[in-house]
Amino acid sequence: GVIDANDPVFAQLRVWVDADTNARTGEGELLTLEEARVKSINLAYTNSNFVDAQGNAHRQVGSYTTTDGQTRAATDVWVKTDATYSLPTEWVEVPEDIALLPDAQGYGKVRDLRQAMAANDRRWSLIA
Repeated sequence: GVIDANDPVFAQLRVWVDADTNARTGEGELLTLEEARVKSINLAYTNSNFVDAQGNAHRQVGSYTTTDGQTRAATDVWVKTDATYSLPTEWVEVPEDIALLPDAQGYGKVRDLRQAMAANDRRWSLIA
C-alpha cells in the first residue's frame, strides 16, 4: 500500500528540512508533503544495519514517489546523539534559599545542582 492524497493523514504529515543545519526545527523547516513535492509514500520497507560515517543508524529503508514521477529512497534515520550535551526539557523555579547556595553545572540527564535541589523535596540531603 501507499499513503497519498486520497488518505486523510496525507495532509497532516510533514517533512523536516533542516535548512540552517542547526539540528533544531525552525520556522519554515516543516513542509507539507505537497510542499516537499511528495506524491505518495510506499508503506513497504526493509530493515537495514547501515550506519553512516557520522554514526547515524539507517534502520528502515523504503521509497516515495515525487510529484514528477521519480522514485526516491525514504530512510528512517536514528540520529546519533551525545547525551552529555543534552539540555533538560523542564526547568523548575529555584527558591531564594537555594539560589544563594553554590551551583554545579549538570550534564546530560543530570540537572544543575540548584535545579536538582529545587526539584526534590529532599534537597538538603543532596548537598549534605
